[in-house]
Amino acid sequence: MKKGIFAICMAAVMLTGCGSTAGSSESSKNDAPATTAAAQQETEAETEAATSQEDEEVEYYDWYGIDMPIPSGMEISNLARRQHVLNECWEGGEPSDMVFYSFDQVYSESEYLDESQGHTLEELPELKALGDRLVTKFNAVCQCAGRVTVDSSSKETFMGHEVLCVNGTVVPTVDDPIHIKIYYGYLDNAAEEGYKHIPSCWYAFTQSNDAEALEMMENAADLPLTKAKLHE
Repeated sequence: MKKGIFAICMAAVMLTGCGSTAGSSESSKNDAPATTAAAQQETEAETEAATSQEDEEVEYYDWYGIDMPIPSGMEISNLARRQHVLNECWEGGEPSDMVFYSFDQVYSESEYLDESQGHTLEELPELKALGDRLVTKFNAVCQCAGRVTVDSSSKETFMGHEVLCVNGTVVPTVDDPIHIKIYYGYLDNAAEEGYKHIPSCWYAFTQSNDAEALEMMENAADLPLTKAKLHE
């Protein structure tokens, strides 16, 4: 009799366990399509964004024999022009969250043109000639002056040259800090024979803390890495 009761109890346990497993399996099956669909939509969105960026038409500016891409939505900064800054400064974004984009080379430091001197990328942020040019742009459009405080740095490749990427801020004399992303490198001047290993930089900056403005700044600074080309 006890054996019979025990058998009945075991059968009930087994049935209950199977039912629970079946329910869990069924639930997983029901959840799977939704999870897969969400992942697929995310992948498609990323692919579409990458394709859109790749297909985007880019205007160029001849920078000493290098065609530098001008970010979509940016135009020559009239503000910089009025402050007697060279035309190599563009602006974009909302008036209250303006982003600026520019580039510079210096020939005054002639010793840097000789690669045998062993100059390093880390020296470029401290090079006064480049620093003066940056401050001139800052003063023209942000009414400030100051040194770049480096938050992070890394090394990238630009048209076969190693470049130093710096993210940082500039603390002005008044108003909010300026966010900036700069790429430094020793670049060759394709337009002038004999000018090699020239201290150079390109950069984007903004005084805005708005997420879209900061993203525009990042994208503008990064664009030459994939879009720059030799001027034909």
